[in-house]
Amino acid sequence: MRHKPTIAITGANGFVGKALVNHFYTMGWNIVTLTRNGHHTDLSHDITDIPYDLGNDINAKLLERVDYLIHAAYAKDNLALNVAAAERLLDAARAAQVKQVLFISSMSAHNNATSIYGRQKYAIEKMFLESGRLCIRPGLIAGNGGIFRNILSTAGRFHIIPIISGGNQPVQLIKLDDLVSAIGEIIISDKSRIITVAHPTQITYKKLFKIVFERAKIQVLFLHLPYWLAYVIFWVIGQGLPSIGISHDNLAGLKNLQSSDTTKEMTELGLNLPPIEDYIATIKLG
Repeated sequence: MRHKPTIAITGANGFVGKALVNHFYTMGWNIVTLTRNGHHTDLSHDITDIPYDLGNDINAKLLERVDYLIHAAYAKDNLALNVAAAERLLDAARAAQVKQVLFISSMSAHNNATSIYGRQKYAIEKMFLESGRLCIRPGLIAGNGGIFRNILSTAGRFHIIPIISGGNQPVQLIKLDDLVSAIGEIIISDKSRIITVAHPTQITYKKLFKIVFERAKIQVLFLHLPYWLAYVIFWVIGQGLPSIGISHDNLAGLKNLQSSDTTKEMTELGLNLPPIEDYIATIKLG
């Protein structure tokens, strides 16, 4: 009988984590969800939930039957905790002889990152590569969650969107289902590397959401703010403005966005994506 793979997923209740659970469930894999409050799903068959907290050690024995592990959990604005948790998880996976461990990073991760989010992702990437593991850097994830959905929801409620320093920052998009499909292909690799998963074509932050709002028939006012003024406003508010979908740390990341030619990676993964405006038109907005 063919071996049925078992995959463990941290952060299985999150935006990407839930999609990964559904993807591997559909593929017929055994699934172990590592969550703090139990996995919230209607699925039950072949899914085991193990209590997991980023601040605690994880017993390697709990991973002994796990073939693959995806690390998608993170604590907001807590670099030290996230890095320490990743180190503990790598140690447990090594002791349990897990075949491959994949870290979901971000295109915000690079050596010039100024946001806490980007710096923590970059630090964890280095640990994973040193351990012979995999890292994936998604572009801006389009789906029913995350920053993309927050901004869209705000537009529908308040019809105002902040545009920082002209809104010309380069954005590379990836739909959630394409990201999950790519992870399904990558996780079985025995290579240690960083792979970026995003549409090869850059589009500016302002143009992207202009197209999205027009398609959704949402009228919005683009509120133009110079970076320094936006920084002061977000700093004073402290926790950012959840109502407009962008936090103070997101603002720091926005200033240092980097792009990448992903043509080779997309071809390798079999993701033959249409031209960017056609791709945007396929995003489910409801």
